[in-house]
Amino acid sequence: MSSQQLVWLITGTSSGFGRRLVQSALSRGDLVIASARCLKSIQDLAECPSHQGRVRLLELDVSSGSKNIKHQVDIAVGFFGRIDVLVNNAGHAIPNILEEGGSECLRKQFEVNVFGVIDMANAAAPHMRAQGSGTIVNIGSRSAWKTEIAVGPDFRRRCRCLRSCGFAISCCQTPAVCELTSPLVFFFPGDRSVLCLQGSYSRADGNARG
Repeated sequence: MSSQQLVWLITGTSSGFGRRLVQSALSRGDLVIASARCLKSIQDLAECPSHQGRVRLLELDVSSGSKNIKHQVDIAVGFFGRIDVLVNNAGHAIPNILEEGGSECLRKQFEVNVFGVIDMANAAAPHMRAQGSGTIVNIGSRSAWKTEIAVGPDFRRRCRCLRSCGFAISCCQTPAVCELTSPLVFFFPGDRSVLCLQGSYSRADGNARG
């Protein structure tokens, strides 16, 4: 491993932003640990000839609890000896508006989108602290500071759109992720940075994400 190469651990790489981030990091010449709940969904990343030796696959469910996540992150560190960049990209949306989904759907999404972020950061922080450097990137959303309200003459059409995205429930989580990001910088000394990317709607592999 070259001293110029960064080691990335990216969650949720089976599709969308996660898969694109894997490809982007590899195109820089970096090393990537790609994770997903099902290894079959990301097997092609390791089989690509141009990626040979620079990709490791990790079976990881970010809602599996802090103990299991710590174990899996320790395994990830063993692949290349370090983690320079952790990208908390894994996300989960249940197609429901708040009245239909209720607290049960909210809890399921918080397990992945909020508590999963906390557990991943807690698992990676000791390794970054030991190596004296590291970057944690949390994928958030602009809905943390501007939500959608379905009003006006196109009320019904916009309601259908929000329902399909699970938007009413998702809006509750994104401020939590953003507010949790800043304190992470105190986890470890040295050369470190913590970012929360608050993007707008985009399409990656045909899936909308806001």
